[in-house]
Amino acid sequence: MTNQDNVVLCQFISPNEDTTAAGATKEKLPDSLRKCCPACAWKQEQMVMAEQKKSATNAEKVLQGVADRILAPSSPDEGLVKEVTSPLTERQIRYGSILSHAIQCKTVSYDEPKRNNQKYPELLKLHRILEQSFPIVYEQHPPEVINEYSLLFRIQGESDDLPIMLCAHLDVVPASEDTQENTWEQDPFGGKIVNGIVWGRGAIDNKHNVVSQLAAVEELLAAGLRPKRTTYISMGHDEEIFGDQGADKIAKVLAEENVKFEFILDEGTMCVLGALPGYAHPVALVGCAEKGFMNVELTVTGKGGHSSAPPIDAENENPIKIMSKAIYALESNPLPPHFQKNSIFRNTLEYVANHMKKPLNVIFRNFWFFGPLFKKILLKASNGAAASIKTTTAVTKVNGGLKFNAMPTEVKAFVNHRIHPNDSIEKVLEHDRKVINDKRVRIELMDGSIGPSPISSHKTGGFKAIQAAVKTVLGYISTPSLCIGNTDTRCYWDFSENIYRFSPVPLTMKETTMFHGYNERIGVDALENMVDFYKTLLRSDEY
Repeated sequence: MTNQDNVVLCQFISPNEDTTAAGATKEKLPDSLRKCCPACAWKQEQMVMAEQKKSATNAEKVLQGVADRILAPSSPDEGLVKEVTSPLTERQIRYGSILSHAIQCKTVSYDEPKRNNQKYPELLKLHRILEQSFPIVYEQHPPEVINEYSLLFRIQGESDDLPIMLCAHLDVVPASEDTQENTWEQDPFGGKIVNGIVWGRGAIDNKHNVVSQLAAVEELLAAGLRPKRTTYISMGHDEEIFGDQGADKIAKVLAEENVKFEFILDEGTMCVLGALPGYAHPVALVGCAEKGFMNVELTVTGKGGHSSAPPIDAENENPIKIMSKAIYALESNPLPPHFQKNSIFRNTLEYVANHMKKPLNVIFRNFWFFGPLFKKILLKASNGAAASIKTTTAVTKVNGGLKFNAMPTEVKAFVNHRIHPNDSIEKVLEHDRKVINDKRVRIELMDGSIGPSPISSHKTGGFKAIQAAVKTVLGYISTPSLCIGNTDTRCYWDFSENIYRFSPVPLTMKETTMFHGYNERIGVDALENMVDFYKTLLRSDEY
């Protein structure tokens, strides 16, 4: 190669020259790159982009590291549902026995209506057990039987102030079938008591509340006491299948009475160990709201045809391909998270800031500064943490195609959203349409959707009474939280602005999988504490 063949580098070009080595006018280049030729300008631009990408990647790694370090909840090997080694008290024996008998009533709610016929005799059997177990309640304040199987108690209080209402439900979900990975250690409907632990479906969802609420009233009445305020106890018989025949019918009776409540307390979140990062004790998570629930049906139709000659034009594109793009668009573009001031999970963390250790106590007190970063950390921390601050999107079912060698004429997909209280059904549906952005995909809201609940204040007397009862009986701190599941309270929104969802049961994060899962159980000591919690709540001066 001769010297004449050498490439002229830009650093040899005089800064005063009007053109670059490649003949391009320098004035056309960006200000920051005018000292270079187009080749060097391109090189510098690519280097800047690579550095930015590297920085972003490093930031992601740092962010994930922070999430793993400070947000990964502790998961102790030893659970909180433990064998009772000390001699059982008379109360523990009594209430454990009642719960055992209640569990033996197979009050199972099935999704298939015909299968529920076998539940009704079992519900009547449970009614008789409750009547025999709590004779004072039934004698002085017999329940109104609503729609044959649901119960509504009214216990007169000491004052004429607004009443309160406790809620529980009499039905349970079916017992999970044994698999190679999971088996029931005890008969799910045997109600067996082993070393002070009551086993079976309904032990923590929700017959423990049925027994402990009535036991609390029974003990107060036996002692010549009454609740401070008139107390309603609502017990629906089909909560597990949306409560249309139970809580909804009870709500119609309450509406006819034109009754309003100071607050309502139903099942919900619990006292969970490992729920808050960096905190080594159970925390009473009092649900001040619950997520909504909606299913969306996606449909794509096509002309079909033999698979040996698939269509090559966009107009006749394979419906499976079109649906795949729609699903990918939904999964890749979630709704934005909510961690702004006064959002519910931010309130949860701020509420316990004084109980946390460094650096979390500093972060939790200063979300005005750390909020944007912490929101990103939550989205990286775990499935549960991410779900606590946003509406979730999950494609749960896809149907399409009949034969291996035939193009489908119709493909359907079903999307389940759990709606954050700061979103709405309409907002989520509009988001889905905007993200999919394809007229070939028909998007329809399915029946049975429920919007998110209103958010109840954590500054009311009702919340403080729950908080005080937890502290007195269990010794735990309490914090407002978001209930991910749905409860019968959806039927009672019109009766109080203050609706809370909480069961006073201590569990580890791992033990919460007993809900609708395997080996559901509760210790008789925890059951006794539940009775004391409700007694303390009913006699509270906080509301």
